[in-house]
Amino acid sequence: MAANIFSCCVPIRQYRQREQARRAATARSEAIDKELAGTRTDLKVLLLGSPGSGKSTFIKQLRSTCIDGDEFTNEEVERYRDIIYSNVIEGLKSLLDARSKLQIPWDDAANEEHAARVIDCDTSQLNPRTFATHVSSCKALWADNGIQEAYKRRDEFQLESCVGYFLDELDRIGNEDYHPYIQDILYAQQSTPGVAEYVSESRDLVRRFIDLGALLRYKKVFTHFEDVRAVLYFVSVDEFDQVLTAGTNDEGTGSTNWLMKECDALSLILKCRWFTGSQVFLILNKADLLEQKIKHVNLKDFFPQFDRDPRNIDQVKEFIFDLFEKRCDSRWGDAFCTYFITAVDQINMASVWSAMSDAIRPLPKGSPFVLY
Repeated sequence: MAANIFSCCVPIRQYRQREQARRAATARSEAIDKELAGTRTDLKVLLLGSPGSGKSTFIKQLRSTCIDGDEFTNEEVERYRDIIYSNVIEGLKSLLDARSKLQIPWDDAANEEHAARVIDCDTSQLNPRTFATHVSSCKALWADNGIQEAYKRRDEFQLESCVGYFLDELDRIGNEDYHPYIQDILYAQQSTPGVAEYVSESRDLVRRFIDLGALLRYKKVFTHFEDVRAVLYFVSVDEFDQVLTAGTNDEGTGSTNWLMKECDALSLILKCRWFTGSQVFLILNKADLLEQKIKHVNLKDFFPQFDRDPRNIDQVKEFIFDLFEKRCDSRWGDAFCTYFITAVDQINMASVWSAMSDAIRPLPKGSPFVLY
């Protein structure tokens, strides 16, 4: 009997020894982590740009593809699902309004009834059950040649770039058990009314990506970001044919081409003393939509000085690049970089981030990036 008791005590003693060793190792690891946390560099990266220029999509890409490989939580997926429902309905409302104003006839006059149902839809009440009651109307409208013609003329009115993508996916999105793909989440569009922040942490570095949203126009906000390591300024390059009419530009008079307005905004940013010593990235987003648009919209109609082939995407990109590059003071040198991107393209974004990430690191003493 004694032997049996003794044989049972041996594994218990070993267990206690292993547990003590595990606790000691955990304590050492926690002490190291605490010490490293005290020495980690905290970097701020400021994201600027007009609404719809791709800042939120960029952050979603950083999270899901480029840096952390995080999965979105169930709550976040449900929230994006409802945003997608809203994008579909609001997009169709814009197309219906454009069809009427452009005096495009219905292909099927019976779709007036479907149009009325969509127009009356309260997007704040959308969920899988309520959205399902509108799917048949959405499909009928999207199949109508009148709505398709309005969509082809979308350059003549304001329409979110995600609308065509989601309407083409109505069979999948319309199912009550619909769960958005990552690509759906990247396309989902919702304005950022205030400041949004995404934090990426590693053992020696914390990057804080701060999207100022609609606060960009309030320059006094910049005073709170004097220690910014990098500034990313986003521009939707496919909007080269958009014009700010009288009362909508900064002066409230005359008219201004959208890209020229963005050039002026970049000039102000580069002159801000609060960004002295920051790396500045010009992010020319929606390169894919630019390539589509130049097939039927001539850049020369908006920039007469363009003297190259308006259907050649490389020559168009070079011209747009030069527009912005001329606004950059030569003192910036390597501290100013430009990238054409497609923010919803995961492969493209992974490549761009790989090129950018080395520059968004702690600034060594005596760096030539510092301007005086």
